[in-house]
Amino acid sequence: MFLRVFLLMRAYHMFAALLTLVFDRRRFTRPWLAWLTLAGLVGESGWLARRLLRRGDYAHGPSAAIDVTCVAAGLALCSAALPADEQFNAANWMFPVSLMSGVGAAAAFERRRDGFTATTALGGVYLAATSLGSKRRGPATVLGLAQYFECYAAGAILTRQVRRTATQIQRLRAEAVEVAQERGRNEARVLLHTELHTGALEALGAMRDHIMGGDGPSAATLARKEAARLRRALRGDINRPEVGLRSRLEGVIDRYVSSAMRIEFVDDGEEPELSMAASDMVCDVLDALLGEAADLRESPASTKLVEGGGRIVVALGCDEGLELSMRDPAGHRPGAPHLTLALAATLSGAGGSLTVESGRAGSSLFTLRVGG
Repeated sequence: MFLRVFLLMRAYHMFAALLTLVFDRRRFTRPWLAWLTLAGLVGESGWLARRLLRRGDYAHGPSAAIDVTCVAAGLALCSAALPADEQFNAANWMFPVSLMSGVGAAAAFERRRDGFTATTALGGVYLAATSLGSKRRGPATVLGLAQYFECYAAGAILTRQVRRTATQIQRLRAEAVEVAQERGRNEARVLLHTELHTGALEALGAMRDHIMGGDGPSAATLARKEAARLRRALRGDINRPEVGLRSRLEGVIDRYVSSAMRIEFVDDGEEPELSMAASDMVCDVLDALLGEAADLRESPASTKLVEGGGRIVVALGCDEGLELSMRDPAGHRPGAPHLTLALAATLSGAGGSLTVESGRAGSSLFTLRVGG
């Protein structure tokens, strides 16, 4: 804001100087010197405007120092172009330009004493130029000199107030943004809780209807699906199920909730650090093992084995690398070792391994390791 006012005032003073030189040129004893001074001021003002507009403000001490120097030189030259009786009249158009340059110095320099020094220098040049040009030091000289310090004080007060106001506005905006963000988070949290509770109540109602209708397997399948959804929601992954490996493994397991298998997923809460290719491979291996287990349970010859087999437990540990174990009480079919060997060969390409251990009653423990 200050920069716009400063540049507009400079343009106004240069236009007034042009009018003075065109219509009152007879007042000058050296009009060519006055024209040369105006040309120099226009060139310096154009350079200053381009430099400051690129910055966006006038808080730049070196630019202000150059401007004060050029204006002081122009003040001396303009005074030299005027006769003694015109030193304190409107024909000395560099006087108001130098006053505004002093106001700008109050805003541009970081240290207040630097701005005061620049204003004092302008006042000293004015005092010397008008005293030499008029050969007298009277009330007009004192009044003109006093205006420099009055303008400096006004500029210092104005810029300090503007900057204080700008700081307050910035602080209030930051507080408003923070309040809006917190309000948005609260509203999103309330919405997510509402959706979570609504979905849970609907699932409970559907399970009750299945149980009342004597359809226990459908109720169990629905319960497993809702349990997986609630686990994701409590972990913060309800809207991004493919973010981490844990969520991706749960996504693989969720594809089998409608099967005859009862799968329990257990992990240590740590997120394994694997490449995308290794994560894809781990998910593919688990999918293949669960697919083989699902095919086994759908086989009529395995009905009795499946009924006494219990649940499948998938455990994920990330202490040293990644270790994924799957315990299947129902074991695997005679052709399954070929699948196991193929999966082990696939994992070895990523620096992993797959081992199979046989337990009592035909149960099997598949252990997948990557890294560590």
